[in-house]
Amino acid sequence: MIPLGVKLRIFKMFLLFLFIFFISFGCSPDVENQTGFLIVDKETVQFSKDEKVLEGVGRVLFQQPLFGLYSKELYFIKTELFHENSSLVLHSHFSGFVKEDGIKVSFIRDVNSLIIKVSTPAYPVQELYKDEDYFVRNQMLEIYTEVHNGTENFISVKVWSTYINPSGSLKKSTPFLSQQNLIVDSGDTLFYSKGQGMLWGVSLNKVRLIKITRESLSQK
Repeated sequence: MIPLGVKLRIFKMFLLFLFIFFISFGCSPDVENQTGFLIVDKETVQFSKDEKVLEGVGRVLFQQPLFGLYSKELYFIKTELFHENSSLVLHSHFSGFVKEDGIKVSFIRDVNSLIIKVSTPAYPVQELYKDEDYFVRNQMLEIYTEVHNGTENFISVKVWSTYINPSGSLKKSTPFLSQQNLIVDSGDTLFYSKGQGMLWGVSLNKVRLIKITRESLSQK
């Protein structure tokens, strides 16, 4: 006869397997991402008709955890901010959307302006960048974002464009990350707290998420 404690452990493992299976099953291979994801707000965030992008208003939680609590992570984001008040928030090093205990990097469209803000748990948002003419010629945002948790200033954030002149009419792409296409470096900006978890996700507001990937630089 199998002891009750063993039966409970087997049952819990079975439930965990089902959870992972259904998350993986729900991912479309046409959406370019590294890990698979869970759409938290299924009624307001949906696949486009061609099933290649996510669009709408709501939250998406990614399945694979970060390398560590104090890791350095590099995210690639390609998104279309088609509304004059669109925004995308990257949540890094957090425990989930309920606790709100992570690093938030916000990419905001305000009419024609691109604004980038960063915040940490329980402290005010800090604006690090503003380009008043970014959306005059395009709606697309294609960037790399590095988030390092647990630095001397609690966190560090850098953002690069994949183009040398991202708001120009004749955009020139760059094959590598350098000072030339760096648009945000939190540098000596002092934050007063840091991320408390090992998960990541995004909050979408009137955007089309075309591609998002993540690479841990802590492993290099």
